Amino acid sequence: MVDAREPAFLLSIWNDSEAEIIRELLASHGIECSVSSQVPHSVMPLTVDGLGEIRVHVPAPLLEEARRIVDAYRELAPATSEGAPSPRGELLSMSHTVHAPTRIDLAGGTLDIWPIYLLLDRPVTVNVAIDLHAVVEVCPLKDRRIELLSEDLDLRREAMDPAALVGEGPLPLPARLVRSFAPDGGVRLRTRATAPAGSGLGGSSALAAGIAVALGRLAREKPPEDVHALARRLANLEAQVLRIPTGVQDYYPALLGGVLKLTFAAEGITAHRLPVDPEALAERLVLVYEGATRSSGLSNLDMLRRFLGDDGDTRDAMAGVAQAAADLAEALATGDLDAAGKAMGREMAARRRLSPTVMTPVSERLFAAATTAGALGAKVCGAGGGGCSVYWAAAGGHRQLAAALTAAGGQILPFQVEPRGLLAAAPAE
Repeated sequence: MVDAREPAFLLSIWNDSEAEIIRELLASHGIECSVSSQVPHSVMPLTVDGLGEIRVHVPAPLLEEARRIVDAYRELAPATSEGAPSPRGELLSMSHTVHAPTRIDLAGGTLDIWPIYLLLDRPVTVNVAIDLHAVVEVCPLKDRRIELLSEDLDLRREAMDPAALVGEGPLPLPARLVRSFAPDGGVRLRTRATAPAGSGLGGSSALAAGIAVALGRLAREKPPEDVHALARRLANLEAQVLRIPTGVQDYYPALLGGVLKLTFAAEGITAHRLPVDPEALAERLVLVYEGATRSSGLSNLDMLRRFLGDDGDTRDAMAGVAQAAADLAEALATGDLDAAGKAMGREMAARRRLSPTVMTPVSERLFAAATTAGALGAKVCGAGGGGCSVYWAAAGGHRQLAAALTAAGGQILPFQVEPRGLLAAAPAE
């Protein structure tokens, strides 16, 4: 039963000028609405207009009437976003917006790349979903026109229909995803990242998951029940764009949320949600942006070549990564956060041996500062080579560690653990 006392969510808007129009439009029909906005986490100061999501709520009993009013308005006056690429197609109806969590990989990254995990004994990857989201908005259009717009990259791409999204062009990953999850009719797809580009937080994979789920909602499809099949499909599509092998771990935090232990075997992948207090974990982790973009593909490709080339030291190092990841998962499962932090440090010690591309001079400086400040462990995010790194504080040492890393030139990225993913009902064993 609808609770008339609670406001109901009507829609998301991307700029405050349109929000004011919607507010006045509804008021003219006797519907009072509330408008709220929240500037997303960013490494740059942002204004709300054109970049922040604005959420409109109305009294619950008037929700359907408000939708009809806004639908009629948008058919006559398509929405635009100031400061973003200007849409051209004519909107059909309400938009669907999804927020896909990115992730911090605590241990076991790279092990999720085929066929590395087949040559190890059931290795695990441990990661945690965080609230630096990739945001995807999809709107149906009256014709078969496809409009792709990236607000943070200030790029756009258009085609007369999904089949025309071929060949070279901007926004290759969204283009390939729209072709694969081809909508029945035209669509405007608008994206925005709140994590820095090239951060090593799995932003492109979160974006891919968000696009797939948003297009499914637009088509009124049921959420996919096989999260593993969806993750494999997304990884295959991203590999086609990057033209190098890709892992699959990044899709699971976006789809499932929480703190995850992923186990890889010839029979398939299992996802297990670890019983970790989100606030307690966030109080132990300090996330730092180094300010340099990175190419995870190049680092991963170098590691893969060394591993498959039967480089003895690389294989020993990969086994060390796998053992540390298993130790970290066990420590989290038993609630021993100190042991988990030390396991993350051992994982990084082994990871440094995988490739000279893992560390940068900035990483070295930050790691040294963290050690002096009493960090239990430090690790590059993703494949390293710049972007973000994460540091495990001793109990009560978060503020001191963050201050030391700031003094060393790092930029702290505040975050919270995101307990829910895009497929909130999807099982994690």
